[in-house]
Amino acid sequence: MKANLTNSLFDVVRVLVCTLVVIALLLTFFFRVVVVDGGSMYRTLRDGELVIVTNYNNDYQNIKNGDIIAIAANSTHGTGNVSVETDYEGEYSKSLIKRVIATAGQTIEFDTDNGKVYVDGKAVDEPYVYGITSRGAQWDVPEVIPQGYVFVLGDNRGISKDSRSAGIGLIDVNKIIGKAQFVLYPLRYADFLY
Repeated sequence: MKANLTNSLFDVVRVLVCTLVVIALLLTFFFRVVVVDGGSMYRTLRDGELVIVTNYNNDYQNIKNGDIIAIAANSTHGTGNVSVETDYEGEYSKSLIKRVIATAGQTIEFDTDNGKVYVDGKAVDEPYVYGITSRGAQWDVPEVIPQGYVFVLGDNRGISKDSRSAGIGLIDVNKIIGKAQFVLYPLRYADFLY
């Protein structure tokens, strides 16, 4: 009887260890959990939500307009929607969460009278936007997005620090961590983003 109990406990521990190893591998190579900090993606994402992000693994050709992405950012960037984590060397790394509006080679224009964004001359259908879209006055947005960069905006346009801000600007595709896929927590908002 004692041997059966010991074997059962060993089996449970073995299953738990294997499960933790699989989760660690998934989180290292395929997924990442990012905490939304701030309101710049409101109503799509809320402050404090946990979001599962799939790693791009240098597959930047699949970035599309409308994708919600997590971006590695240094400490000089704005404070909206920033998740601060401490890495192994004690340095801080931050992740911005924003929506891709235009990719390399596309043109972007703002109609400040109507609060519309135009990509390649066509108005972008943005039912997710909260607030009015303005051009932003902190820097001159290039009309054509250069190779290796994307233009991003937060969904809560009135408060978002995004590609309209000089502190963030265009996003180098090499700084993109991945695509946000699923709201994990709180459970009442748990859902796929697409």
